[in-house]
Amino acid sequence: MGTMIAVLTATRSLLTSLDPLPYSVRMSRLVEWARAAPDRVQVCRDLREQGPYERHLALVAAMATRDAEGVAAAARDPQPSIRGAALTAALRADIPIGDITDRSAMERRRVYRSLRRRYAPAAADALISEVRAEFGDEEAATLLPACGDDTVRALLPDLEHALRLERLVRWHEGPLLERVRERLAAAPPELRARIWAEAAAAVLRCDPAQALDLLERYAPEESLPGPLDAYGRLAAHDPVRVARLLTTPGRAAWLRRNVLPPALLRRLAVLPTDELVPLTSRFREHSRALAALLDAVAPARRADLYDRALSEVDTAMLIPAAEIMEVLPAAVRIREATRVLSLAKIQEREAEVRLWSAYLAWPDASAALDVALRSGDADERAHGYALLVQAARRSRDPRGGGGDGRAARPAAQRAGRCSPRTRQPGSRS
Repeated sequence: MGTMIAVLTATRSLLTSLDPLPYSVRMSRLVEWARAAPDRVQVCRDLREQGPYERHLALVAAMATRDAEGVAAAARDPQPSIRGAALTAALRADIPIGDITDRSAMERRRVYRSLRRRYAPAAADALISEVRAEFGDEEAATLLPACGDDTVRALLPDLEHALRLERLVRWHEGPLLERVRERLAAAPPELRARIWAEAAAAVLRCDPAQALDLLERYAPEESLPGPLDAYGRLAAHDPVRVARLLTTPGRAAWLRRNVLPPALLRRLAVLPTDELVPLTSRFREHSRALAALLDAVAPARRADLYDRALSEVDTAMLIPAAEIMEVLPAAVRIREATRVLSLAKIQEREAEVRLWSAYLAWPDASAALDVALRSGDADERAHGYALLVQAARRSRDPRGGGGDGRAARPAAQRAGRCSPRTRQPGSRS
């Protein structure tokens, strides 16, 4: 009886000392007490017989001292929050959690999540057969990433239909790639697209060399599987192989429908011009994609790349898109603008002449726009000033476009007050 009174007194003393403290300070003080108190076991046992707050304190003390008995007791607590925290602590400390089939679905998911994060294959291997027998393939699949390689190899063929394969990448890249390779090798070409639809996102996150091997052997002839954003890391590993995958003849139509992501373009841009020409040629009729690729390479290389991309095209009547003109080096931009201005269908329309004149060198551009700047029509003047500012910007002269900049400064000031939308090459007047 005297011992019981002493324990109750120690418990009250602990609670009284903790009550006025802020939560973080209270938990720190509790941990200090638990590691030093000689009567911790008795006080925690007393706390576990009281309300949720006191039982939570007992769990924190047990976790701080790695008290397996205390954590196991909390894992059977009637309060879900305490029980869940105790389950996580037990898994981290390799403390048995008992029969998992007696746990609620929420607690089982917590167990699987903890095992996946911590990667405790021995514990997961011991549970998965029982989980599958009791709760089916869907639940077993959520536990599979936490298992060991041998278990994954054995069960993946049966559980892959219920599993997001990306979950295996972190711990089981080897078994995952082996299984995907096995499936692709056994499937006829017409069925491989379905396999890639399931596995591409995971494969593209695996070892780049092995992912490229699978793509070169088994990728669909008319496209590449998975999101194009994921090919950036493959290109960082081997841009030559990725460029060749993109430029396979059968994928030309697919490639024209897509714009390569900036990260992928930056990694491909390191290739020699000879390696980039096939890719650039694929984009001849896709101006936005061609402009993005030209913009990714160094300015000194753009002229040669642009000319070689169009080497097999009759450019006599070609009118480049605005986005392409903006990324061309000055000499090529002026050459193309001069060629377009010589076309009869351009000369017949004053608006088109002004538009393309703005791509010329600054002296020629400002002279060509002079008539528009002096027009009695307000809209025409505003359009002329907007084109003049664009020409000054393209000149890249910090003084405002050739000479002393006296023409560009008032142009910028007036264009700020007159800002109708400037037409782009290829738009209708």
